[in-house]
Amino acid sequence: PILSDNGESLTMRLGYSDSQYIDFIYTLPTSGYLISFDIRVNGMANSLHAESLQNFRLKWDQKLRQQEKGKKFESRYATIHYKYDGMDVKKMSENKDKTEEYTEPIHWFAYKDQFFTSTFIADKPFRNTILSTKSLAEDNYLKDYSAEMWAPVSVDEAGELYAGFRYYLGPVHYTSMKELNKNVAKDDQLHLEQMVNLGWNWLSWINKFFVIPIFNFFLSMG
Repeated sequence: PILSDNGESLTMRLGYSDSQYIDFIYTLPTSGYLISFDIRVNGMANSLHAESLQNFRLKWDQKLRQQEKGKKFESRYATIHYKYDGMDVKKMSENKDKTEEYTEPIHWFAYKDQFFTSTFIADKPFRNTILSTKSLAEDNYLKDYSAEMWAPVSVDEAGELYAGFRYYLGPVHYTSMKELNKNVAKDDQLHLEQMVNLGWNWLSWINKFFVIPIFNFFLSMG
């Protein structure tokens, strides 16, 4: 692969020939935590398997590092969250090893620890997704996360294949995450803020509408 830098975009190219190659394009934001990620297949549409013309099959594995001294306590807040297209955010068990296959369209899924998350967001919802979480006994690690997904492929005006994604790589911070919903159509809103643990029932409402606004007010005065 050849890594090139074009302004705010980084392109990693896997070449078969000068006219046939796959580009992985990462576009960095001027601010915030959302990174754009595009896969473009150039000059290879006629030589690929028919299934590849409809979906890209992707796999993402990550071993979650321990950040705090209390491993057991930190593990209570570490799991995979996911959001069905047009629905609320759900999560897998924090206490059990589990592998689940989801056939309904998924908008995004997130590898979350106590304070941070790596979230993979599809421009077009994943059609099939297999998510797996497993606790690790080895030192300095909490969980072993794994995902396998099928991402719908689009075709541009030149007949080339592509698919678009975004990463949210940042803190599990209610206000920052909720800001991502502004000026976005209702069906396309991410609602990453639903990953934030605000407590049960009435306590979550107090935190959401009273405690957090007060903290934000004092921060704005700094």
